[in-house]
Amino acid sequence: MGSTFRETGSRTVSRLRKRRSRHRQCVVCGFVMETAEIPAAGSQGDGAPFIRNDAEEKGWAAVKAAVEKAAGNSTVDIVMNGAVLVPGEILNAVKGRDITLVFDMGDGVVWSVNGKQMTAAQAGDIDFSVKKDSGGIPEDMARNVAAGNTYRQFSLTHNGDFGFTATLFLDLGKENQGRQAVLYYYNKETGNLETVGRRQITENGIAGFVFTHASDYLVVIEKNADTDSSEESGQENKNSDTGSETALTSPATGDIQFIWVAIYGLAAILAGFGIFIAGKRHHRP
Repeated sequence: MGSTFRETGSRTVSRLRKRRSRHRQCVVCGFVMETAEIPAAGSQGDGAPFIRNDAEEKGWAAVKAAVEKAAGNSTVDIVMNGAVLVPGEILNAVKGRDITLVFDMGDGVVWSVNGKQMTAAQAGDIDFSVKKDSGGIPEDMARNVAAGNTYRQFSLTHNGDFGFTATLFLDLGKENQGRQAVLYYYNKETGNLETVGRRQITENGIAGFVFTHASDYLVVIEKNADTDSSEESGQENKNSDTGSETALTSPATGDIQFIWVAIYGLAAILAGFGIFIAGKRHHRP
């Protein structure tokens, strides 16, 4: 079973990797309140988006109707079903309103946008594709900046500013809980990697980043100096005592997976995950 997140009150949301479904369950009695099937990782669907748990009405017209009817302080959960481009009219429908749009891209990639965080007079069409391990940053530069730490590259497909802030959640692995995830922006004009944010990884292995600008990025997971030095010291002593020549190994660094996160209100997200806004200059996220 995948990572488990506390949603609100006494409910949790789980991603079931094998069954490809998710459920909301009471943490007190275990009663499952809702179960929904989700597309398998990498599934492209038929390109017709729909509101979660209402797949009978597909297409952007149906989504727009649901968005326009949404009450304040609510969330509209949209399964992209293979689509990657969100029409500007969908985003403009929530401009100035306390409504959060969640775009489940499939393959574990999820974005959220709140209408009160839109800054453009009119939003254009936005491609929310995320390219993992994109290679947009020179590998030797990424390796040097990481300085022996685990790192991952990713690229946001949209070109330039969004015209609003958009939140992207990354699953960096529960083995990294408590460590710092440092976000770097690749400035192609200067050819440098610039630090634009730092986030402590939660106990569930999640770090949330808010973007206003699309580009190439690097996330470095810094080692915890106290914990890691203690572990290495203990391992060195063990090797010394036994005469073993086994090399020290770094913490598990399996491929980072982007994970689905059910979002019910931006205030709950900010309180639960303490998301920071990475950079405010126009050329940075």
